[in-house]
Formats: sequence, structure tokens, C-alpha cells
Amino acid sequence: MFSRTTTWAQSVSLAWNPSPSLTVAGYGVFYGLASGKYTLTNDAGTNTSFTVSGLTPGDTYYFAVLAYAPFQESPFSNEVTNTIPMPPLITTEPLSQVAIAGASAAFAVSATSTVPMFFQWFDGTAALSGATNATLTVPGVSDANGGNYSVVISNSSGSVTSSVATLSVIDPPAITSQPVAQSAAVGGSVLFQVAVSGTPPFTFQWFDGGTAIATGTKAALQLVNVSGANAGNYYATVQNAAGTATSANAALNITNAFALLAGAYNGLFYQTNGGLPNIAVPTAGMLGNCVVGATGTYSARVWLGGFSYPLTGVLSQTGNDSEVVSRAANGLSNLTVKLHLDMTGATQTITGSVSNMSTGNPWTAPLLAGLATNTLPVPAGNFGMLLPPEAGATNSPTTDGDVLIISTTNGIITLAGYLADETQVSQTVPVSEAGTIPLYCSLYGGLGLAEGWISLAGDVPAGTITWIRPAGLTNGLPFPLGFTNVLTVSAAKNFVRKQYAHDSAGRSITITPAPGDCLVAFAQVSAISTLTVSDGVNTWVTQQSAQQTSGEPITVVGAAALAVAGTAVTVSFTGSGPDAAITVIEYSGVTGIDASAQATNTSTLSAVLNTSQTDMFVCGWGNEDGFKITSESLNPGDITSALIQQDPQSGNAEWDVLNSGAGFSAGIYTNAFVGAANGCLVVLALK
Repeated sequence: MFSRTTTWAQSVSLAWNPSPSLTVAGYGVFYGLASGKYTLTNDAGTNTSFTVSGLTPGDTYYFAVLAYAPFQESPFSNEVTNTIPMPPLITTEPLSQVAIAGASAAFAVSATSTVPMFFQWFDGTAALSGATNATLTVPGVSDANGGNYSVVISNSSGSVTSSVATLSVIDPPAITSQPVAQSAAVGGSVLFQVAVSGTPPFTFQWFDGGTAIATGTKAALQLVNVSGANAGNYYATVQNAAGTATSANAALNITNAFALLAGAYNGLFYQTNGGLPNIAVPTAGMLGNCVVGATGTYSARVWLGGFSYPLTGVLSQTGNDSEVVSRAANGLSNLTVKLHLDMTGATQTITGSVSNMSTGNPWTAPLLAGLATNTLPVPAGNFGMLLPPEAGATNSPTTDGDVLIISTTNGIITLAGYLADETQVSQTVPVSEAGTIPLYCSLYGGLGLAEGWISLAGDVPAGTITWIRPAGLTNGLPFPLGFTNVLTVSAAKNFVRKQYAHDSAGRSITITPAPGDCLVAFAQVSAISTLTVSDGVNTWVTQQSAQQTSGEPITVVGAAALAVAGTAVTVSFTGSGPDAAITVIEYSGVTGIDASAQATNTSTLSAVLNTSQTDMFVCGWGNEDGFKITSESLNPGDITSALIQQDPQSGNAEWDVLNSGAGFSAGIYTNAFVGAANGCLVVLALK
């Protein structure tokens, strides 16, 4: 009996019963692809089993065995058949999947085989427990399930591995940072933004209320030049393949920018050439006291050519306005004034232009004005400012002009002084936040001017002034050809008044001055006395007064040289009288007394001094009944005089007159005292 016992991939093992003949020499194994048609043979020798290998998978083979002896063969045995099994063949590979987090993903494979197949799925290199079917389902996917999947298919003939299929997990968008409510002034800028997590790419869309914003397609939304129409609630939607997230609302509040920017603006306009001022009398002037209200209304004065013109209007929500200024009353063509207020508040300025509307002589001059500050960026006090002559200029002065700048605690600057041709200049204007002031003085009946920006930054005057004097003038110093000079501002010697102390009872004052400062003392008594300035060790000045007329008050004067740091200086006097009083003033920048004078009269008191051009005049006076000043003058080249302090009980007072570089050689003070029969006056020139 002949049988197939075992089949392996590509081989078949055969076995048969031995022949009973004693003459059998061996056995032959015959096989082929058709029944009874054996095209292949193998000699099994005397063995009764044999393994045929090298068979083609999938083919059906027919086997038979015969016994052979010398010169003879037996008939074929019974025939057996066997189909050679095939390894699995994948007909459909698993496909990559994209799944939304939380959903299910499924991979499937198709394969053929002639014998049963076995499946094993892998996540990377890790076999998945229980994943032994042709289909793999991954329920509730998360980021941890993302990766590369494959399957191994095997049967008795071998195994095959599928291609890799990727599982990509898409996380839906989530808002991790919400937009924040904001407030902005009209004309300002606003930035809303969101931050998101999830799987990109994302699609953003911003909404104003329920209206989509055409430009709002990014994570950040910027709004520029906002107005009241932009007020409302803003939110964003974020979308990806997994879904959509909506942010919280963020309110935008539009504030009244005019309320924040309201105030007085002052500035200049003039033409330029190559970026430099090109100032001329007909085209250069000042925008003065342009008061902007909380609703955008404004009123101002335009100064040009010796005239001033009213200007009123209403600024738009973006800070713009254009108005026509009539000059018909002066027989001149009208002006067009264009203004732009920086609504962001960053510069605190008004810019724009002033234009002449005449077709025969058109011109346009840029304009810049700064907001007056309520907090002075420079210390209150006096600043000496020199206007040296322009280098190389001809037919013009060769000496300095001299201006005193007085700053007050409320940010108001007063300028008063003289140009080098003895023309007086004066102006009162607020200082800007940057510490600058616009100087505009129309001169010579509107035929000339002095114009330019002065900076007090660092407490030192700086800047350039254009000074135009027309030809043919006879007033002041003679310069018949006229001139246009550009003067570079410089600082003059600066005397600073630091302390004022008055005492009408104790008759003694103690002051601890700063190093290098000078003390000036006045005493008003009704008897001959001595005024002493001492630090307890050294006596700097001791001066005995001379009574002017019996019963009149007298004034005695003393001045310390240079004070020692931290040393207390006592000013006192000897003498008596019910109306006795003492005054002490501390100055810096003073080295001593250059000259002094005393005088008395029943109504008018005067003092004449020879002075240098960098002196400061300090005056003291008094009488027993009290007084007030009705006039005062300093000739030639009077700069300024101002009452500094007055004691209403004792009637003692003092004022400062600062002269820096005026160059005069004689000074005359004249003061009329009202309500008093007698009085006395002391004048000091401090160097």
C-alpha cells in the first residue's frame, strides 16, 4: 500500500509497504502533474519512504511507486495525489487612517491562501494582544494611539508582512488664552489675540458682534485708527478638521481721546529748505494758545506778519480739520490752516500746515505745536540766555543779545530782553512736555521777526533763532541794509535765588547754605546799628549804617563771600527799634558784590551804579509805614524786574533784576514809594 504521510511547504513525504518479492533490488518514485503521466522520478533505494522536494506551491502532483530487480520492474502502485500549499498572498494592503480624537479607527487586510491563514497585528514593533483577525479596530483613539500599524499573515507554507499603515490622530481646537477686554482712544490701535491647542492647520475668523471681519483671519486681530464705530464685543472662532472652538467675548471700549488730549497747544510754522528752517516774514508765524476742548472743538490765534487772526474749528474723530482764515480786513489773501492732532497721545503734538490761498503767490509752511504741560519739566527760576551774533554775518550787530527766561511752577515761561540792536523782545508761553518753547516776536511794525524753538532740557537754554531786520530802519542801532541772521542760543551766567528768609521779631536768621553760595542780607532798623554775617568763627561782612534823617528807617547791607558746606551762617544786627526787621537771601553763581549804593528821598529813590555785563542787581528798601512800588526801570537795556517778596507788617521787601551780557556801563533804578513819608533804597550789583 502506497500513501502520502506528510506535506511540508514545497515538499511531500511518501511511504509504502515493502514488496514481498525476495528479488527486489529497490524502489522508484514517479510523479507528474497529470494522473498516470509521470514525468519525474527519484530512486528511493531499498527504503520504503521518500521525501520529494522542489515542488511548486499551488500545483497538484500525482505520485506512484514501483519495485525493481535486475532486468525487471513491477507494475506501478496505486496513485496518490497532493496539492502543494501556497504562503499567504496579500491582495489588499491596510490603508493609513486619520481619526478624530475619541472616534474609532479600523485597518483591514485581504489575503489568499490554499490553507488556513493566521493574522497578528502590530503597533510599531509591539504585537497587539487579541489582534488576530483580518480587521483591526482601535476604539476611542487618542494621541497615544497614533503610530505605524502592520499585520503578519502566516500559514503552513510561510508568512508575509503587510505594508505600514499610519494612524494620525487629530485633536480638536481648544482656546488656551482668551482675548482680553480693552479700552482705546479714538485714533488709537487695539490688538486682540487668542492662543489655541490642537492639531494644525487652523482656520481663524474674528467677529465684531455677529459680523465676520474680513481681515480677521489670524490668531491676532489688530485694529488701527479706531473710532466710536469700533466699540463692541469681539470674539474668534478656530476650526480644524476635528471641529470648531469659539473664544469668549472681549469688549472694546472707545474712550474720548479729546478728553485725554485737551489743553493748550503752541507752536510755529515756517517753510523749510533741505530739512532746515527757511524763515521769512510773510510765511513764518505762530499758532498760539490753540485750546483743544474735550469734544474736539478748538480755538486759537494765528500770528503772521505783525497781525493775529482768530482760528476756530472742530477736529474729526481722527484729529483732522481744515479751516480758512480771513485776512480781508488787512487787505491780504486768506490762509488755509490744516491741523492734525496726534490722537494716540504718543507725541502730544499738533502738526499740519499754513498755506497762502493767493494764486499769484502761493506758499505752504509746515506747522508743529506742542501741548502745554501742567508739570514743569525744568525747575522754576531764571535762565539767562545769550544770542551771540552769527559767525561771518555782515551789516549786522557784532555784540550779544540778552534774554531772561523766567519759569514758574505752573509751566509758564516768560521771555524778556533785548536783541543786539536794542530791540526789545518779550513773550509769555507755556513750556511743552519735552521742555521746549516756541519763540515768535513780530518786530519793526510787522516787517521783521525773531522766531525759533528754544529747548530748556537739562536746564540749559539751547536752539536757533532766526532774526530778520528789514532795510531802511532808523530806530535803535543803525543797520540800514537790514539782515537775516541765524542766532545760536547759548546759556548766560545763571544766578539762582535759592532761599529767602525774613524776620521782624527775633532779629537773627540762621541759614545753612550750599557750598559756594553767597548770602545777601538787609536790615531795617530805626537806630544806628551793625549788621553782621558770621559762621561763628569768621565774620565776613560787618557794616555800620548811617542814619539818613532822624526818625527814618535805615538799611544796612552785608554779603557773605563763599559759604562752607554744612556750616550754619547767622545773620544778626545790633540795635533796637519796634520796626526792626532782617532779610537774608541765598544765591548760587555769585562771587561777591561788584558795586552798591544807598539813597533816600521822600517820594522817589534812585541809585546809579557802574556795572559789568554779567551782573545781577538785588534791591532792598523799606520804611516804617509800608510801601509799594509804582514804577521801576533800568536804563539802558532794562531786562526785567519783579517783586519777589514783601512783608506786609514791616514793609521790607526785595526784588531781583538779572542782567547777563547786556553790556551797559550804568544802571539807574527809580522807585516811587506810595503811602510813606520817607523810605530808603539799597542796590547791589552781584558779580
